[in-house]
Amino acid sequence: MALLTRITDEKAEGQVAEVFAALTAAIGEVPKPLRMLAGSPGLFMQQMGLVGYYRNHPHLDFSLLLCIRYLSAKKLNYRACIDFNGSLLRKQGLVETEIAAMESDPGKAPLAEREKALLIFVLQAVDVGGSANKADMDRLKEYGWSESDIIDAVNQGVGMMTHGRMLEFFQMG
Repeated sequence: MALLTRITDEKAEGQVAEVFAALTAAIGEVPKPLRMLAGSPGLFMQQMGLVGYYRNHPHLDFSLLLCIRYLSAKKLNYRACIDFNGSLLRKQGLVETEIAAMESDPGKAPLAEREKALLIFVLQAVDVGGSANKADMDRLKEYGWSESDIIDAVNQGVGMMTHGRMLEFFQMG
């Protein structure tokens, strides 16, 4: 049983209601982490600002960010995020065999080589206890990634920890 009130479309008010309607129209649903965050409208709107930042990112495209979110959630075993991002991968045209291949070897993600390198780096950040090294950073820079891009990509991956853990903690997953 959820420990927080689930914010339904009918219970949403003001800006939250507007965003819920826009999300439902655009992607067919409001993801569970956003429903949870809607219990704090200020935090919800801050998260939506972050979503907008990534949506308009000049270098990290949607496919890369989607692979980061999906594989990070998979690594962390966050079911709601696995299901949601998996459905988006399927809408992007990936089939189950391609998703399974990417799960077992992120280097098989349907991305350009430079994006695969960044994806693998982000997944290292999601692993508890790991740390980056100079050679990893140099390699990403050789692919043309800026430090800003690297920070943004790692934030997207490790950010899965926050919402996934909150969903578990409040029994909303």
